Amino acid sequence: MNSRKQQAVLLLLLVCAGRTDALGFSSFTRTLKDWYHRLTAYNDDCNGDWISSDGKGVRKGLKDDLARNLFGQHIASEVIMKAVTGFINNDNPKKPLVLSFHGSSGVGKNLASQLIVKNLYKQGMDSRFVHYFNSVAHFPDHGQVETYKSQLQHWIRGNVTNCAHSLFIFDEMKNMHPGIIDGLKPFMDYVHKLDGVSYRKAIFIFLSNDGGEIIRRTTFDFLITGKERQKLKLEDLETDISSPVVTLL
Repeated sequence: MNSRKQQAVLLLLLVCAGRTDALGFSSFTRTLKDWYHRLTAYNDDCNGDWISSDGKGVRKGLKDDLARNLFGQHIASEVIMKAVTGFINNDNPKKPLVLSFHGSSGVGKNLASQLIVKNLYKQGMDSRFVHYFNSVAHFPDHGQVETYKSQLQHWIRGNVTNCAHSLFIFDEMKNMHPGIIDGLKPFMDYVHKLDGVSYRKAIFIFLSNDGGEIIRRTTFDFLITGKERQKLKLEDLETDISSPVVTLL
């Protein structure tokens, strides 16, 4: 067995450690198996051949993709461009890049995250360095919070150890138990290393429907005063919604 497969097997064993009778665990395990096949199926490595590190190239590609696909979301586009390009141009970031996309269903949260992934990873969403979790599908039983938290922490630690530039997407954050969220916080702090692993080059993206009504109401109030939508600024919205880095869609 080659070293990559050995690493993949070890990761799978680490994450699967714990109770196997938890409701929803089978779904979580199937996801892990899918990742195992992705770990061993591609020849991509954690380097410039498979992860875009050309700041100018990423900036142009991402800017064009946002302009063509993320319609009517000038605030989101501006924040994404500034945050992503600033992060990849920093050879020594002090902490991971954390993006939190808020808004109602259908406004483009998933699309925004996919456009970021497309421009950073040459395999896009199929890259073995991109990890997607849906809170409803992967963490359905609130009685198994400690099990989920332990498994998720092992998974993040193992993948960032394998590739410092790993990216993690967490969807349906509104339905994620606070205990699991607490388990994620240590990875996003200003810490040089956590248990010998540095997470400063990783990216965490959170997608949530929270704030959708506030965004709609604030936008409506802004428009009925006769102001143009394009004049709406992030600070007009962020007083009611806060997160590590906020992109409002």
